[in-house]
Amino acid sequence: MRIPNLSVLSASLLLFLAAKVIASSPPAQNSPSVSETDLICPTSSSLECYPRVFSPTPEFQTIQPDQHLPPGLHVRLNLETGLKEARLNIPLEENQAKIEASVFTETNAVAIVPDPDTDGGPNGDIDGLQSGPSSLDRSGKTPPPYSSHGRIPQPQDPSSGSTFETSVSELLSQRGDTVSALEDLEDLAHDIYYGVEVTKNREVVNRLVDLMTSVDTNGKEERAQVSALAALVLSNALQNNPAALGELETHEIDVTRRVIKALEETSRMDKATNVKTQERLVSVLGRFMQSESGLIRFIKSSGFESLYSIFDVASTGRDGRDGVRARMALLVTDHFLDGTVHEVADYVRGDQQTQLQGVSGSHQTQETAALWCEAFKIAHQQMLKAGTESQDLAETFEKASRSPGCISLD
Repeated sequence: MRIPNLSVLSASLLLFLAAKVIASSPPAQNSPSVSETDLICPTSSSLECYPRVFSPTPEFQTIQPDQHLPPGLHVRLNLETGLKEARLNIPLEENQAKIEASVFTETNAVAIVPDPDTDGGPNGDIDGLQSGPSSLDRSGKTPPPYSSHGRIPQPQDPSSGSTFETSVSELLSQRGDTVSALEDLEDLAHDIYYGVEVTKNREVVNRLVDLMTSVDTNGKEERAQVSALAALVLSNALQNNPAALGELETHEIDVTRRVIKALEETSRMDKATNVKTQERLVSVLGRFMQSESGLIRFIKSSGFESLYSIFDVASTGRDGRDGVRARMALLVTDHFLDGTVHEVADYVRGDQQTQLQGVSGSHQTQETAALWCEAFKIAHQQMLKAGTESQDLAETFEKASRSPGCISLD
């Protein structure tokens, strides 16, 4: 049965939308056991995987497709995005409850918005329901832009805040104990909150990039330790932290070119001293390339070609840098040989109207992919000859040589 014209039911409809609805997920019954360590990977890229079991926090988070919800959560449909969200079902603070009660798009409001392409669907024609501002939004304030990660709460440990401030102060002063400051920041940066705090501070980011890319031509071990620690701080801050990555990108610091240059310079120096630094620099590149803009910068910097030269397959098994090569293999596989070789080549030639249009046609070609695939095959054979202690590295190179991008070139 179709609903009568909207004007007839406008009053009752507005009252319905204004009603405060508390939505809590019911206890799961007869549901199969799901491991909290299971992942759902919608594509072949490991970067897009997410936990099968939803991990609730005090703040609302988007529920990903097919995620298993623990019982007793507060669930809502976000009116702005149309996405389902959930959080712990805890009482709101008094001030927050008053604010939410006075705003149409309150935390506890739930509404079902029909697909505009279905002409109202089974519930009838309700065209015009969302046209213009809601008459129920009397707050007089523009709500902040929606963020999928929401507000990130500060850790409960009161001492962590003072430790963070002290470490940042010592790092920026350049007169304190730099190693101690970096070690404290490396530990704190694992936390999502402090990961964001690290990357939102332009001075801190500049200092970290300076330290991790400054190469000591004398090959001093102390200098290499500082570089490796600085790279680890930034890598930890960006790990599984899209909010931190977004903050980093606002500074428009050319991290990619500086990291590639540092990799090139350290590869020509004492290998044993700089191995740890190189491994962590590659990790930073991988974290940075998780965003589209980061990947574009890498492509524009001839990143895949530069890494191929640094890879130096001829020295595999002989120079102590095979751990660095393994990290490069994972990076190249995830961002280039994961089945997108032809697609990237099209982007580079400007055949598709994307953000990659205008990148020089000499980058990311099938020839580059072929060079990498052959290098992985050689590295695999070299690791097999090196003995049983190198079996894990051998498997890494073998998997890379059998990636979709390599298979498509055979």
